[in-house]
Amino acid sequence: MEIRKITRKEDLAMVQLIRASLEAYGLALPGTVYYDENLEKISTSYDHEGCAYYVLVEENQVLGGAGYDRFDGFEHCCEIQKLYLSKDIRGHGYGKQLLVYVMEQAQRAGYERCYIETHDHLQEALGLYQKLGFTDIEKPEGVVHSTMNRFLIKEW
Repeated sequence: MEIRKITRKEDLAMVQLIRASLEAYGLALPGTVYYDENLEKISTSYDHEGCAYYVLVEENQVLGGAGYDRFDGFEHCCEIQKLYLSKDIRGHGYGKQLLVYVMEQAQRAGYERCYIETHDHLQEALGLYQKLGFTDIEKPEGVVHSTMNRFLIKEW
């Protein structure tokens, strides 16, 4: 497995993976990333300072992805965004590997903490976040994905 920055040619594969994941968990709903207007151009929406999006690839097949971008709800904070894995590789430690890598990149970019929003339906993800030291917080102001109902933060 290789983790690297996404390219335009991988946008469609990542969009399909994200939408399939949300459908599988009953979250293909307004107020989730499923309907983000920039979803179909992930590579270009993370093409500015202070953010990046990475894909998990094996033999040129996109099996997952995650990114970070600035989050104005807290000082020196980024938000971990669009962390999704193919159903074929869930439960084998790749989500942890990808999340740790993205957090390391965010820390190198100067962030002091990271925020993540998720949903109770995503129990595997919640378990991973808690194992990695994220703690629950109240819903911050300015949350875009109104369907999400769990909000966590981690400081380093």
